[in-house]
This record gives sequence, structure tokens and C-alpha cells, in this order.
Amino acid sequence: FAANYVETRAARGRGPLRLARDLMAMGVERGVIDRALAAHARESAPAAEVPLALAARRAAQLGDLPRHVRRRRVLAYLARRGFSGREVSEMVGKLLA
Repeated sequence: FAANYVETRAARGRGPLRLARDLMAMGVERGVIDRALAAHARESAPAAEVPLALAARRAAQLGDLPRHVRRRRVLAYLARRGFSGREVSEMVGKLLA
């Protein structure tokens, strides 16, 4: 179940943090979640492709807002989708530069 859930939801743009949180809320054990996420990471595209595509699409939707507002909103959007961390923050900074 966990592997299938991760596969289908990751294809829709959910990040590992969101996937883990959703599975834990459903009562799936942490070890099972970790194995499902690790298996998906081995089989999927490079980790930066999905958040980069989501960030680019969201930034385009925000139009001509000031840069700091767009950056904050894009980072919040990615965090809700389950992507966070220094790498994501740097990627958004480069995207909006």
C-alpha cells in the first residue's frame, strides 16, 4: 500500500515530507514509510526536477509581484507540497533571480 501511495502521489507533485506525513496519519509504520520513500527515490527522476517545475509554474502564476513576495509565496507553496530545505530555497532564489 505505502509503495503504491508514494508512487501515485509523487507523480502528482507531492514531496517526501508530505507523503510521509500523510502515510503516518493513516497509521502506516515509520519503517514501512521510509522503505517506500527510499524505493521511490531510487526509481524516480532526479530529486530537483519536480520542485523546480512546480516552482516555475507557481512563479509564473504570481505575475509581477515584488521579488521577495513571490519568493515567500513560492517557498510556502512548495512547503505545503512537501518540499523544503536549503536546496529548495536556493533553487527558488536562482529561479527568481
